[in-house]
Parts: sequence; C-alpha cells; structure tokens
Amino acid sequence: MEKALADLGDVIDVCVYGIPAESGAPGESDIVAAVVMVPGAKLNVKKISKELNKTLEKSYIPQYLQVVSEIPKTASEKNLDRVLREEFNKDSVNVYKL
Repeated sequence: MEKALADLGDVIDVCVYGIPAESGAPGESDIVAAVVMVPGAKLNVKKISKELNKTLEKSYIPQYLQVVSEIPKTASEKNLDRVLREEFNKDSVNVYKL
C-alpha cells in the first residue's frame, strides 16, 4: 500500500497505520494513509482513490487519507505512527475519506 501511494508521483513520504474501526467492531481497524505531498502539488483525492482501486485489492485500500507536512520519525528514521494516530481526527480539514 505504501509503495502504491509513493508511486503516484505527487507523494514524497507515506506512513500507513490503523485506528479503531468506525464500526466499533472489536479487533477491527480502519486504515489511514498519512502522506506528505510534493511542495506545490495539488491534492486530487478522486485521482488517488481511482489509482489505488486499480493497483490494490479492496481490502488494502485505506479508508482515510491524512495529508501532513511531515511524517514524524525516530532518530533511526522509523515512522512514529503513534504521533500521527494521536493527531488523527476524521473531521479535520487535512483528512479525507477514500
């Protein structure tokens, strides 16, 4: 999934993580793809959704796209998805439902 997003061209960094499912089903997660766009690139959610539907199986397509200015990293350059998870709000202006 991360590679499919990175291959879109306007995305320079990606972090995929899970959040508790909106359905409330125990043990289920909704998938969020946090992306950093190329400076000046225009976000086209419909295009991203269309491309992901072409390249990924339905179960691998994230439910949400979270556009961020940077992916927080550890000193060893590992993604800090917990920080993104804490900042996630499905009603935020930088979060889009796919």
